[in-house]
Amino acid sequence: MRRVRWSIEAIEQVDAVFAYVAADSKRNAEGLLERIDESARLLGEFATGRPSYAPGVYEKPVRGSPYILVYQLDVTPLGEAVTLLRVVHGARNWRPSAPRT
Repeated sequence: MRRVRWSIEAIEQVDAVFAYVAADSKRNAEGLLERIDESARLLGEFATGRPSYAPGVYEKPVRGSPYILVYQLDVTPLGEAVTLLRVVHGARNWRPSAPRT
C-alpha cells in the first residue's frame, strides 16, 4: 500500500470546503470530510484516477460529492506515495490555461 501525503494547498482547500459547508450544516460537512478522507485513503490502495491536465497528474472524483482529488504518484525513500495536490469543486475551472501563441 502506498503512503498518502497531503500538500499544504490540499489541506487548506479541505479546510475551506469544510467551513463553507459547515456554515449551512455541520453534519453535512463532517460527512463530506469523511468521503474525502475515504477517497484519499483508497488512492493509497488503488490509484485509479483519470489523467489530468499535466503528465503524471491524475484526478479522482470523491464519491457522492462534486469534489475532485488531484494527485500525483511519487517515489520516495520509503517507497511509492500518492501526493494529494488539490481538492477542487468539479464545476470550477481550476486547470491552468493553455499558453497563447
